[in-house]
Amino acid sequence: LIAVRVLFAAAAYNDALSKMNQNALMWGLLIGFLGLIPGIIYLCVRNNSSSKFIICKTCGFPYFRNYMNCPKCGEPNFLSEQELNPLSGLQRKRAERLCIAADILIALAVLLPGVINFIYWQQIL
Repeated sequence: LIAVRVLFAAAAYNDALSKMNQNALMWGLLIGFLGLIPGIIYLCVRNNSSSKFIICKTCGFPYFRNYMNCPKCGEPNFLSEQELNPLSGLQRKRAERLCIAADILIALAVLLPGVINFIYWQQIL
């Protein structure tokens, strides 16, 4: 179950990074240490804090999304999701994989004791 918490924490961290949430590390740690309740809270608020910052694809400088151009290099702001965070697709896929791994571990934790018990009783009978 510790591995499940770690996987869910890593998934929330990567999901928060893909959404440009500045508190990604905090959410990952809260879910990792405290479990289900912070996870539910994160799922409720994750889309509310739509990113106020954009990372420039040319120079990597973070700036407010309402600026027309990057203050550092002058690159135009197009406000597409890929422009907001060039790594969002990769981080979203990583979060999905981690959630799937956590789900598999939960299924194993639930099913494995029953299978072992069944095998044990088959050998006795």
